[in-house]
Amino acid sequence: MVLLWLALAAALGGVLVILLLVYRSALMPLLVITGALLALATACAVLYALARWDLLSIDGQITFVLVIGASTDDALLLIARFREELAKQPDTSTAMAAACRATAPPVLASAATIACAMMTLTVSSLPAEQAMGPAVAVAMVCCAAASLTFLPAALALCGHRTLRARSAPATVTRWTKITRPIAHRPRRVWLGCLVLLVAGAACAPLLSQTGIPCTRLCPSAHPRLPGTTSWHATSQPAPPAPSSSSPPPPGLPTCAAGSHRAPAWRPPQRDLPVPKGSCRSSRR
Repeated sequence: MVLLWLALAAALGGVLVILLLVYRSALMPLLVITGALLALATACAVLYALARWDLLSIDGQITFVLVIGASTDDALLLIARFREELAKQPDTSTAMAAACRATAPPVLASAATIACAMMTLTVSSLPAEQAMGPAVAVAMVCCAAASLTFLPAALALCGHRTLRARSAPATVTRWTKITRPIAHRPRRVWLGCLVLLVAGAACAPLLSQTGIPCTRLCPSAHPRLPGTTSWHATSQPAPPAPSSSSPPPPGLPTCAAGSHRAPAWRPPQRDLPVPKGSCRSSRR
């Protein structure tokens, strides 16, 4: 449990430092982290209810870092759109409405993609992975809901105090040169990405379920490789015992017909002298 809280603190600390460096504002990182914590609390509550109703056999602890990362990505996208709309019109409410309309499709598509991808873990042979897929899918839905409800309302209430409107850049940057061809040919881009995904999925049957043997984990010149090889050679299973239908070796005593085992040894019983005056001598 201590390691879990340390991982959560590290994730929140990293997000806080990055947001402070990017926006140079104290209010904006607090709003983003508050939205991420709200999404995390919602996901944990839903997963707890599902686990209590015996619909899911896992809690929300493993989704801490995933929820923080996904919520931060959605918040950055929404803030960027909000800043662009503020450069066009000074009204905060109108700018936020336009930003939400432009941000909702990619946020929902991203959450749906991750949820569908994680649901494929339900066909895994490991019970932990089977339960992790629906848990992460529920967490992604909670992230999208918090990013499209709480954060827009908080940014609209704070208004221009959260960030300053930035005018469109006059110079052409490196990212502008990269995005212009993609914007002019979107169909070719997503078709190319689809072909790459299909090619990667076609190689899935080549994966081995047994893993890599120990002899291939080390280089050929590693000093531990000869010892590992000899250990595998000596740890082979013993040959099976001879069946009871084979004739017994000559000279082997038997206690029953068809049995090859010698009778169990018993210690010899002798009548020891009983001292006079003992209980056994008085009974005699």
